[in-house]
Amino acid sequence: MKVLCVKIINSVTRKEEDQSPWLELGKEYVVLAIFAPFALSTSFLLVSDDTSKLPVPFDANQFEIVCGALPTTWIAGSDKEGRVEIAPEKWLREDFWLDFYDRDPRALEDFRIEANQILREFGSDEWNR
Repeated sequence: MKVLCVKIINSVTRKEEDQSPWLELGKEYVVLAIFAPFALSTSFLLVSDDTSKLPVPFDANQFEIVCGALPTTWIAGSDKEGRVEIAPEKWLREDFWLDFYDRDPRALEDFRIEANQILREFGSDEWNR
């Protein structure tokens, strides 16, 4: 799935902005996962444009879908709070994202393998961190 950034919304103020260190207006991004929390906005997990190149969930209202094909590795699941997640199965395990941001080697490797498969499916550069 690929999306086009059509607006930038400040995640704190919820106001539209002209620029961001994490996103670029008019740029296409490959969606690595979708998070749909109950009663909140859906988020797309993308690799951010800042120097960290970390995966970050962004409000889906900032994007238009330009390619609706779904990655072959995606499955649907839900977490203990009832948030629907569509992502590779290894990313759906409990505490995966806590482990990832804590730099757990297993979580980092699981992310790298799955993200690179998705990025290759959509003709994008691999994630190397």
